[in-house]
Amino acid sequence: ASLAGKSGYFEGDYLSVTGAKHATVKVVFSPVLSTEGPVLGGVCIAEDVTERKAAEADLKASETKLRLLFEGSRDLISLVDVEARPLWCNPAWRAVFGHESEYTDDPLALIHPEDLEKVGRAWQDLVSGKSTIANLEYRFKSPDGDYLTFESSAYPSAVDGEQLYYII
Repeated sequence: ASLAGKSGYFEGDYLSVTGAKHATVKVVFSPVLSTEGPVLGGVCIAEDVTERKAAEADLKASETKLRLLFEGSRDLISLVDVEARPLWCNPAWRAVFGHESEYTDDPLALIHPEDLEKVGRAWQDLVSGKSTIANLEYRFKSPDGDYLTFESSAYPSAVDGEQLYYII
């Protein structure tokens, strides 16, 4: 293609002429033109991308496993901001609350009044970095007005440079 005056790209398997090396390569090739326009030759840059491709395959497999775990879990899992507002909830929320997010503008407003102090204190310890939350039991108001008892754990996690929290 380069000798025909066209640029090209290839990514795929390569087996050396001797058969001693098998690799995944990325190859970019372009024509070298004279000032008058005719093709003088071609230039090719080849890169061994075997490790990158293997890492991409491993990442995809890991993401698939985690997505299956997240979506298939009967435990309620959410990712929230520092104010405990949901950014992401798994489908188990829908089974309990009829939608994926159980929160209002103020999630703590749905905590039973008798549990509010311990939940607030645990949350402040979490966001200040003093501790994680492990097996905290509290009551949370459901859409029908009844209180459901939950046992939750929460862990900090930086996502794209922002401090967020997983609640399970």
